[in-house]
Amino acid sequence: MMTAAEKPFPILQSYKGEQRPDAVNWSALNEEQAQKNHSQSLARLAERGGMSPPEIVANIERCDWLDIGSLDSDHVAKVVAEIEYKPNK
Repeated sequence: MMTAAEKPFPILQSYKGEQRPDAVNWSALNEEQAQKNHSQSLARLAERGGMSPPEIVANIERCDWLDIGSLDSDHVAKVVAEIEYKPNK
């Protein structure tokens, strides 16, 4: 069984046309912030398809849901790329 550190967390597929990974490292995300921003656990969000790249960055940086629109798109892309899920082969 995979540990949280090894588990992928999906990025919503509606962002598929953009250059971005399909998943990020689950261990980089914060459960408490997921509850605060979405009133859902990370597991439930993953079951529902994941989060958008700005939502993922807001989670990591502990930003309030209302601040997501102020995140710079280049910053979002950089942070998501840094935590891209890369399975051990």
